[in-house]
Amino acid sequence: MHSSALLCCLVLLTGVRASPGQGTQSENSCTHFPGNLPNMLRDLRDAFSRVKTFF
Repeated sequence: MHSSALLCCLVLLTGVRASPGQGTQSENSCTHFPGNLPNMLRDLRDAFSRVKTFF
């Protein structure tokens, strides 16, 4: 139990440490978000449709 909690903490800290370098990329992608939203929503609807037909 303790080793898995330690592993989770290490993974979390590694992700937090890596995230500041990606701040500029995420800021740049936010400017394109409104234009990509309809496409992303369509892809999401398609994915849910495929899951619905699967079950």
